[in-house]
Amino acid sequence: TLELFSAPVSYALPRVTASHLRHFLSANSEDMTNKQKVFDAFICIDPAARVTLCVEADPSAAQVENLRLLLANLPYLGRSESWVDAVLLEGQPEGVEFNCRPISTEKHAENVTVATARSREEYTQVTPKIPVGAGKKTRDQTWLEALCTDTGTLITTNKKSGAYSGHPLLKTTPYTLPPMGVELATRAMHNSMSVQGHGHVKFALSSTVLPRITETVAIAERARRKLMGIHRKIMGSESLVSSTFSGKNPDGTPMSGHDHAFFWPVDEDNDGKIDHLIIRSGRGFDHSELRALNRFTSMWQSDGKPDLNCVLVELGRGDTRRSITFTSATPVTLNRHWRKGRGDFNAWLREEIEQECTRQGLPTPIAVEFSDGSPSAHKYKWIEFLRSRKGQTPKRGYGFKLTFGEPVSGPFALGSYAHFGLGLFMPLE
Repeated sequence: TLELFSAPVSYALPRVTASHLRHFLSANSEDMTNKQKVFDAFICIDPAARVTLCVEADPSAAQVENLRLLLANLPYLGRSESWVDAVLLEGQPEGVEFNCRPISTEKHAENVTVATARSREEYTQVTPKIPVGAGKKTRDQTWLEALCTDTGTLITTNKKSGAYSGHPLLKTTPYTLPPMGVELATRAMHNSMSVQGHGHVKFALSSTVLPRITETVAIAERARRKLMGIHRKIMGSESLVSSTFSGKNPDGTPMSGHDHAFFWPVDEDNDGKIDHLIIRSGRGFDHSELRALNRFTSMWQSDGKPDLNCVLVELGRGDTRRSITFTSATPVTLNRHWRKGRGDFNAWLREEIEQECTRQGLPTPIAVEFSDGSPSAHKYKWIEFLRSRKGQTPKRGYGFKLTFGEPVSGPFALGSYAHFGLGLFMPLE
C-alpha cells in the first residue's frame, strides 16, 4: 500500500505564515551567560485549512482499504504536536487547485527539493547490503526494510560497513512551490488584494513584567504605531502606510465604519495581566500587511519595564466562540453623553448599547445588565482603566452583561474605543 506514494504526488497547499521560538540552552558551563541559541521553526496554518495530496497511481481495492485504515489512525504529520485528521478522498475533489507539483515551467513559483520514495524498480539499482549476524556475511535489504530504516540504524550501520551514503529508499525530486508564507509574498503580487480568510491574527505576549489589563488602550495604541512603522518600511513611503492599520483615509481623515483593524489586548487566564493581542480586520489583510504582522515581534514598555515579546500563534479566521451571553472584559466608552432631556439614565444606556450592537452587525440583545468591574481575579473597577487615547480627555466607562436571543460569535467590541480594546465582550460558557 505504501508503495503507492512512490508514484508522482501533487499537493494542494494552503497559505501559511512562518514563525519560530528562540531557546537559550545551557552549554554545561560554569558561566551562566554561556547559552546556545536554538531556533525552533514552525508554521501557522488556519485550523480549518486542508492539505490535499493527489497520488498518480491506480490502487487495488485492497490497497484502498488499507490506506483508508492507515489514514484513520494517523495521529500527527511531521512533529508530534502537529495533530491531523486524515481521510481518503476517492476521485478528483472539486474546487481543489494542486499548486505544488513535480517540477514544471509554471511562472511565479519557487523550486524546492522534496524527499520522495523510490519505486521497487528504482530501488533495485541502489539496493544496499546489510550485515547478517556478527560475521561478514551480508544480504540485500528489502524495500520494506529500507522503508523502516531510521536515523540510528543509518549511523550504526555506516560505522560498521559504510553501506549507506544516504537513506536507501529516498531520492530528491524538485517541486514547484507557490508563494505561501507572508514573507514569501512578493511585491509583484497585488498588495491591494486581501487574503481570503486572513482577517484575524493573534500574538502571545511574554515578558518578566506583563502590563495590567487596565493599560489596554496604551498597549493597543503602541501595537498600532509599531505596525504602521513596520509597514512604512516595507512600502518605502509614509503615504503608502496601510489604512487598515492607521484607520485613516489617504487625506488623513478618520475612516467610517469598522473595516479597519481592531487591536484587542486580552487577559486569557484572568490574572489581571495582558497575555495576548488579537488584531482583526473585517476586510482581511493584504500581502504587505501580512508581512508587517510577521515582523511584529516585540513592543517597548514605559517606565523602564522590559520589552514585550510577541509570538504569532494564530492566523486565519480566528477562534470565535458562539454564545448567547457575553460580559464586559474592559469598559465601554460612548461618544454621546446623557443629559436630563434624554430620559431615564439606565434606559438611555441600554438604548446606546443596542445601537452599538446594530453598528457592529450584531442582533439586538434581549437583556442588558450592568456590571461594575472586570472579570479578572483582581476585579478592577472601570474607573481604574485608561479610558482615552494619549492626549485626550478620559471618558466614563460602563460594564454590561448582554444576553441575545440566539447564539452570537465572539469576542466583539462596542463603543468609541472599540478599535483600541475597550468595550471588549467575552463569551460566557
